[in-house]
Formats: sequence, C-alpha cells, structure tokens
Amino acid sequence: MDMLLVRVREISGLLRLSPFDTSTGEGRAKERHRHIAWTSVTAATAKGAAGLAMLISVPLTLGYLGPERFGMWMTISAVVTMLGFADFGLSNGVLNAVAHANGRDADREIRRIISSGLVMLCIVSAIILLIFSGIYPLVSWASAFNVVTMTAAAETGSVVLVLMLCFIATLPLGVTQKIQMGLQEGYWANLWETLGSIGGLLGILVAIRLEAGLQWIALAMVGVPIVFRAINTLVFFGFQKSMFRPRLGSVDFNVVKGLTRTGFLFFILQIAVIVGFQSDNIIIARILGVEAVAGYDVALKMSTLPAMFIGLLIAAQWPAYGEALTRGDTNWIRSTFSKTLRLSLSVAIPFAFVLLLWGGDIIRMWAGPDVVPSTALMAGMAAWSLLLVIGVVVSALLNGLHVVRFQVICAMLMAIGNILLSVFLVRNIGVSGAIFGTLVAYLIFTLLPYWYYVPRHLNRLPDGVPEPSAV
Repeated sequence: MDMLLVRVREISGLLRLSPFDTSTGEGRAKERHRHIAWTSVTAATAKGAAGLAMLISVPLTLGYLGPERFGMWMTISAVVTMLGFADFGLSNGVLNAVAHANGRDADREIRRIISSGLVMLCIVSAIILLIFSGIYPLVSWASAFNVVTMTAAAETGSVVLVLMLCFIATLPLGVTQKIQMGLQEGYWANLWETLGSIGGLLGILVAIRLEAGLQWIALAMVGVPIVFRAINTLVFFGFQKSMFRPRLGSVDFNVVKGLTRTGFLFFILQIAVIVGFQSDNIIIARILGVEAVAGYDVALKMSTLPAMFIGLLIAAQWPAYGEALTRGDTNWIRSTFSKTLRLSLSVAIPFAFVLLLWGGDIIRMWAGPDVVPSTALMAGMAAWSLLLVIGVVVSALLNGLHVVRFQVICAMLMAIGNILLSVFLVRNIGVSGAIFGTLVAYLIFTLLPYWYYVPRHLNRLPDGVPEPSAV
C-alpha cells in the first residue's frame, strides 16, 4: 500500500500541461513519464466508465434477455472478438513503427507510415466485407451457436450481422488510437473511449426501455463507441495533427513492406492469443450448451478486471519502451519495468484474495442467483486474475522491445494446450474445467518461459541502440 501511495504521488507530480526540457536524458525520461501519467489517468477514467457500464449493463441485460439469449450474445461476441486477428497485425505494426519514428523525430516518416497503414487496413476491411456478404446468407446461425428457443434463434443472424459490421468498421477507425499511442498521446483516445462507453450504456438503457430486440442492444453497446472513434479520427487529423493527415501520395511501398513484415508477426500473435483466451466460451457452449456460458462469462469478466485496468494504465509504456530503446535509454526501460511489475502485483494479489473469498457473493448481488459460480470455478478465476496481470505487464515490455517472435511461439503453444486441456476437463468436470485448462496452459507455455527469458534479455540490452528489428 505504501508503494502504491508513493507511485500515486509521483504520477500526480507529472500531471502538468507544460512539457519538460527534452534536450537532456533526464528531461526525456521525465517527459516520457509525463505522457505515461496523462495516458494512465485518462485510461483509468476510460476503464472506470467501461467498468461502470459493464456493472450496470450485465444484470440489466441478463434479466431482460434471460440466460439463453444472454449466453448466445456472449458466445457470438467471443467469436467476433476472435476475428481481431483480421487486421493481419497491421495496427500494432503501425503503433511500433510510429513509436520508433517518433524517437527519431521523423515527422515525414510518420506520415508515410500512417498513410500506408490506413490504406492497407481499408483494403482489408473491404475484403472482409465482401467475404462476409457471401457467407452470411448461406449459414444457419442458430444451429451454429446451438440455440434452442424460437426467440433466440430468430435473433441470432441479425446479432451476427450487427457485430460483424461494427467489427469491420473498427478496423480502419481503430488505427487512430494506435497512432495516438505510438505518439505517446493515448490520452486523447482514452477520452473518446470514455464518451463511447457512456454513450453505449445510455443506448442499452434506451433499447431496454423500448423493449427492443437483442440486435438493437448489441448495436447500442458496440456501435455507439464506434461513432465516437470516428469523431476522434476527424478531430485528430483535422485539427490536432493535420501534418500527419493521410494522403494517397504519401503511401510508400517500402513502408508497406516493413509494416507487412512486422504486422505478420503480430498477426500470428493475435491469432494465438485470441484463440487461447476466447475459446473457453465456445468450448462450453458446444459441450454444455449456451446457458452454461452465462455463469462462466460473468465470473470471467470479474476476474479480468485487474488485468484490464492495469493493461490500460500501462498501455502507454509499450510505445515509450520503443522510443526509449531507439534513443538508447535502456536504464529507464529496466527501472520502469521493475517498478511497474511490483506495483501491479500490489493491486492484483489483494484482488485475487477478494475474488477467492467473496467472489460468489459479489456475483450473486451483482448479476443474480442464476449465474453464481461454483467454489472451484471461483478459485480458478482468482488464480487467473493474478497470472493474467503478470502476463499483461511483461507483454507491454516485449512489444515495445520488438520481441515478438518469442511471444508468438509461447502464445501458439498456450492456445493449443488450452484448447486440448479445456475440452478434456469440461467433458470430465464441467464448467470449471475451462478455466483450469487455461491456467495450466498459460503457466506452462507462457509465464514460465517469460520468467526465464525476460531477465536475460534485459541484461543484454546495450546502450545506444539505433533501431531494433522484430525478433
């Protein structure tokens, strides 16, 4: 707790509007921390708004829809989330490229990166839209998601349509957030995300008030935040950073090749992570039915709160690590990572104990008695909440240092191990088997290799690195 209070005081001292003098190494470090502080504070605001929206919307929608329709919605959402790899890692490639170009103060290069990346993402979105348009009328969506009742079956196809169209729109619009993060100005993205969460919650309340169908609730929850992302894009390129406004004439084939190489690694990493982390709902739905997903998903949402919160707070460290590596400020990298890991654990460990001891009671008061998890499931979720926080902190470091290939190998092994273990355990011990399969796979194939690799890699970092390559 003392460490947390000290860190809060340090951050509050950095919340100033005027920048530090960046002509010295100390000044650059302070300016880096100033951007991280502002991004962290606004990220906390954004996460608070998103968390409040979730806390209010889950019991409301669960009570309004019932376990089957709610479980069906969560399952479809998980499938759409698994399509996050469809940008082929380009947005994360843009983030890394912008961060390192920013470390060289290369404005023209940044505009070429933005223009090239945005054109590529628009092409990807158009291709996905064409493919989905051809597939959509051919699939029996109710059968695909194992839906039984007539009401849920009638809504399944339209919910899939809404979520997919919103996802496709997110691909080009979401890159603005990555650009802002790469420039260490993620606070702008966080402010617009806050407004999006509030708007989405209001949309859900209106939809329930009007007794609208599930497709309208899905549109309110997912579509309204996209509108605010579009406004963020217009404001950012129209007023804040007009010098980076994308132009077809700035598209550079060499930049395209570089983004493709880096993006491919992030693409494989995204596939492995999404499959590894989002497959549990689908496995449970196929083996036990969609009604069983509701209780599992509510418990999972609660267990991931610390990682989501800390992940947003440290999101600004990813580009900061990259910029610091480009400038050769490796001592700053080591010190910041060590402090961040200690601070994150000081938050995650108490939360895990609360989840273990009173998680079931909290869920009963929050979402109702129909989705109260078993003691075994809550024990698994408590352990998962702690391990996930560690993974989030380490991943931010490795992404900033361009250590992507190592993460890809670990994530692929974890995804395969998780699916095999979860299928076996769910068949034999029920819903709780999904989280225990995830825990074992994540510990063996991700955290243990990280524990061995990260300290050695940090110790090998030399000063004055000109520009790292993805490894």
